[in-house]
Amino acid sequence: MTTRYTVQVEEADSDIKTLHGNAYLLQVAKAVATGGKASFNVVYASKLLAPHMNVQWTTVYGINWATEMPAQGAIVTYSGKWKQCNLGDSYTLTQDGVWAATQENSNAKENALNIASNDYEVPVHVLVGVQDPSTKMWTPIWFGNNKLLKGSHGEYEPIETVNIWYQQGDQTATMISNQATSIQSYDMPASHPVYFSYDAAKGKWRTPQDVTFNFP
Repeated sequence: MTTRYTVQVEEADSDIKTLHGNAYLLQVAKAVATGGKASFNVVYASKLLAPHMNVQWTTVYGINWATEMPAQGAIVTYSGKWKQCNLGDSYTLTQDGVWAATQENSNAKENALNIASNDYEVPVHVLVGVQDPSTKMWTPIWFGNNKLLKGSHGEYEPIETVNIWYQQGDQTATMISNQATSIQSYDMPASHPVYFSYDAAKGKWRTPQDVTFNFP
């Protein structure tokens, strides 16, 4: 069953004015864990400032691959095609650079997107993405810094934790280059939206809550 997560960001007029004066955009990143460690390195959503900003995603995850690591702030590019991968499923990257489902993977984890083996001719960086249910388009959320060596396996666990911040420049599907304001990190529940707000005067995020901030 597909689960939908919703981030609602609300700002008072005075906060928007301060943020707009610095040409900031709202930035949202999602976490993926590999080797037991979660990391954020791709901007999942970048939005223009508004009193109400909404970011949603579902648990329709996919995998892809690339041979080169993008620079910070660069658009994420990939060499292969996106393949939907449910938690617990396993795929092999074939010698032709395509994904093939496999049941033979003793390293597979139930809560991970599993790659049984990289059989391509060179090591690759693994990408994890999220599919938009309406457009069926894929947006990358994570780029493996370390290459998956030829013949090696990998397990990639999407974590429903987000990082939220404001900064200039970075757009959706770019590698995170810098983080201008403080970061709000939050473990997202599946049962309801969570509301966030940044206090520009104090330079910190207000405590996230389950109901609207109801700014006048």
